[in-house]
Amino acid sequence: MIHTNIKEQIQQGQGDPKLLPLNLAMALANVRFPIAGTQIGLWDAPSQTDIIYVRFNESDRALIPFKRGKMLRTPFTEIYITVPAGLAGTANFIYGTGDMDVFRIYPNVSESSEAIEDIRDELQGDLLPENWGNLVVGAVAAAVLAANANRRSFHVQAGLGNAQTIWVGYTNLVTNLNAAAALVAGQSFWLDDYRGPVWAIAGGAGQVLHYSEV
Repeated sequence: MIHTNIKEQIQQGQGDPKLLPLNLAMALANVRFPIAGTQIGLWDAPSQTDIIYVRFNESDRALIPFKRGKMLRTPFTEIYITVPAGLAGTANFIYGTGDMDVFRIYPNVSESSEAIEDIRDELQGDLLPENWGNLVVGAVAAAVLAANANRRSFHVQAGLGNAQTIWVGYTNLVTNLNAAAALVAGQSFWLDDYRGPVWAIAGGAGQVLHYSEV
């Protein structure tokens, strides 16, 4: 049976979670919302990287950044919201009032699940390659791979029929004196967690370099 005091608090509106939806496509700058409570949280937003800023009780108070799943317990009688330009979709704040026995907003635990899924995806690797093919390299440095923010690793291999060495580096200034790797026919070089450009130069014309990035 619910304690009588708890019933009275519920009847007074305490413990009643309220929803404040925001259209993120509409940029806001310190816009006042006349809502009151003791707890508030950004329960849902289109992206985990979206940040919405809130001032509590006065328009000149400190800007508190909220991301999806972030909660705060503090008394307020009004809030001022700033939504940066460039966002989209709908975000939902949950807020309310009451003792902790009656009303408490917990962090959105799905964020932890998403973080674990990101780590799992990183460990499993991609199902499809980002890019792969062959490149003919000569005595002038050639770009093998452009910078790629989605790359997790790359691999290059000197063609089996090559007669000259291929030197691999990270800028167009690569030479036999400053290369990251020197590859004779059939030799390979690979690197994980590098997303920048890859260049190569050879000791003579017509040398084949196989490449791939995932």
